[in-house]
Amino acid sequence: AVLPFANLGSSSDEYFAAGITEEITSRLAGLEKLAVASSTTAAEYDRRGKSVPRIGRDLGVQYVVEGPVRWAQDSSGAKVRITPKLIRAADDTAVWTQQYDASLADIFSVQADIAYRITEALQVALEGRERHTVEARPTADAEAYLAFLRGITAYQQGGSDTNNQVRARAELEAAVARDPRFAAAWSWLARVYVTQYGSGAQRKPEIRQAAERAAQTAIDLDPGLPEAHMALATLLAERDHERALRELETARTGLPNSAEVFRLIGNVETRMGRSREALAAYMHAFDLAPGSMAEPVAVHYLRLRQYTEAKRFIGIATADNRPGVAVPEAW
Repeated sequence: AVLPFANLGSSSDEYFAAGITEEITSRLAGLEKLAVASSTTAAEYDRRGKSVPRIGRDLGVQYVVEGPVRWAQDSSGAKVRITPKLIRAADDTAVWTQQYDASLADIFSVQADIAYRITEALQVALEGRERHTVEARPTADAEAYLAFLRGITAYQQGGSDTNNQVRARAELEAAVARDPRFAAAWSWLARVYVTQYGSGAQRKPEIRQAAERAAQTAIDLDPGLPEAHMALATLLAERDHERALRELETARTGLPNSAEVFRLIGNVETRMGRSREALAAYMHAFDLAPGSMAEPVAVHYLRLRQYTEAKRFIGIATADNRPGVAVPEAW
């Protein structure tokens, strides 16, 4: 689990630390031999007063990554200091740590090196495709990248909040306006549009079309970008189940251990009336992220009228030490 990096700069720079956390999480999540807790799960986890071994147990992880970020601008430009630390959760032992001082232009190299150092410490060998994931340089435009970080941070502060959706959309639209080839920004913009459409905040045909265009643009620019395939699959799930599953299989290639991908597969299988396949997908998601994925498993058992199992997973979902779970009032 990559825990939210602590911002040591101005409160107005909070988005930068949050964005760096997301970027490092994304690079590690693309590696087949690592199962990485989702950034949403890690961000929503209340770690106050808890030891690292307790955090490891709560999140179901063997290692955590944490550290401070300081970002400052002066006459010579923007400077970044990041001091990540890889900690073995079982005994709270630091396995690796290093201080990085870099300019904003070097931030992608720093992110890549952090990911490489972590994989080396964990003795994880990387394949060719995985090296591409780790070394990705999404844009050469610094202002576009900062707008991107502001956008994804606004979304992660509460995707269901319409004000956050509006802020995220504005920043991501600014990012792709500055750099139309910024695939990751298009992908996140598609995700914001999908949320606006799906939540009902902007349930208009033109928003759905904008979401599909943004997702397709991201895929055209970077065919292997899993988040874009996930966004497109969410839209297709309403009308074209088989194509939605194909998009999710492509996403699974890029994010082999993503609980969210398996949850979405379960959703599509449910729409198709394939309860057994849906349950298998939900349970796989639960195995990867028991804290955040107990809820969809419980809901599925409720649909099946298997109330004993539903009650068991409701108990897991509502336990005090489980992060990122919102239980419907109907329960």
